[in-house]
Amino acid sequence: MANFEQAKSNFILCIIDIGLPDIEGPNLAEKLLLLDPNINVLYISGYPEIKLKKQFPLIDQHHIMTKPFHLADLVNKIRAITLN
Repeated sequence: MANFEQAKSNFILCIIDIGLPDIEGPNLAEKLLLLDPNINVLYISGYPEIKLKKQFPLIDQHHIMTKPFHLADLVNKIRAITLN
């Protein structure tokens, strides 16, 4: 969060795990979006996407990848998000 606050203009994408030790990913994303409403968010989780959408309704407004995934899939997703 501190890095984002100091250099938010350098960020075009935040990759956020749903299950973080100190804060849930969607809560972190909400704080980041208050600082920069145009930032892209990619959630990463080991939980099924449908379960995440039920637990966190606003998550559907962002991109989601479920684990496990291949590095090439992550790279392609990042490219797709950042090139739009």
